[in-house]
Amino acid sequence: MSLTNLPPEILLHLGTLTTHRLGLPLCSSLLSLLGTPPQIALRSVRHYGDVTTALAAEAERNEQTALDVVRAILESQPTAQVHAAINTEARHPFHCTPLIRAIGRRNVPVATFLLDRGADLHACKTAPDTAARPPCPLCIDTPHRGVEMDNGAVFAVRNDDVPMLQLLLSRGASTDLSPEYSLLSIAVWVRSYATASYLLRHHGANGRGSANALFHALHNRDAAMTRLLLAHGSDPNSVQMALSALETAARTGEVETIQALLDNGARLGEDGHKAMAAAQAGGHEGVVRVLARAGVQPSANRDEDDDTCGDACDECKLTCLGALGRLLGACSCFW
Repeated sequence: MSLTNLPPEILLHLGTLTTHRLGLPLCSSLLSLLGTPPQIALRSVRHYGDVTTALAAEAERNEQTALDVVRAILESQPTAQVHAAINTEARHPFHCTPLIRAIGRRNVPVATFLLDRGADLHACKTAPDTAARPPCPLCIDTPHRGVEMDNGAVFAVRNDDVPMLQLLLSRGASTDLSPEYSLLSIAVWVRSYATASYLLRHHGANGRGSANALFHALHNRDAAMTRLLLAHGSDPNSVQMALSALETAARTGEVETIQALLDNGARLGEDGHKAMAAAQAGGHEGVVRVLARAGVQPSANRDEDDDTCGDACDECKLTCLGALGRLLGACSCFW
């Protein structure tokens, strides 16, 4: 007797023994039995052991059938259980809700469907007991210090995914993550130029939590992002942690960011003299020349005991890269 003569229930059971979603891809007649969205949905639930994990697995697929399979999984569940299935965290290896998996994989159709069915925008509530369970893989290297990281829009920003960000903002996602951080500051830090441009065009540069975005660009030595922010209203004379934007740029040694600030009206005066001292202390000759051309006189007798960290920043910064929160919390000299 051939496999095609077996009852569908047995074929489905055999399929759960394989890791491939369709399983047993032996011939078109088998695929006609096992390859329809309802059958894939049933086999996915059986394979992963629960509805939420099956949803997470299917939500991150970018295949055309993904939406149909996700819909079939939910249609197989009692109405009263749908909300819990969508908003519960999946088991290993996902550790996030289905919506976050769809966002992380740029699957706008599935994300839209899940939101229509009641998915929570604040969807990545990783338990604090990370020793008992690892954090969501999509959360790794995302800034956590002082930031509510359960905003699904953060992952759209990290992916530089404007269509997904537009969807989430239209459904009520906030651009502000905390008094200190915003989606814009995250976009600047991770160099997501498309989402940074979108946020600047539609929400401006000076919203709550966005004031530090310019400093993230300066610390990244990112002249293009610096100019983008300045063009949309960031203040070239802003101050953070007692350092002016000009002095911050001078400490990094990046000539183009210094020039961008000067081109957009950065004041010289005391800020210029401090920036010159920082550039001289760090041995940043290019910055010294740019500031000198702008009218700042180099110091003939640089104070050897000044508090500029100069090249020490490079070593300090290496210990801080990888997450914005760790940089803010660990690198006081650089800030």
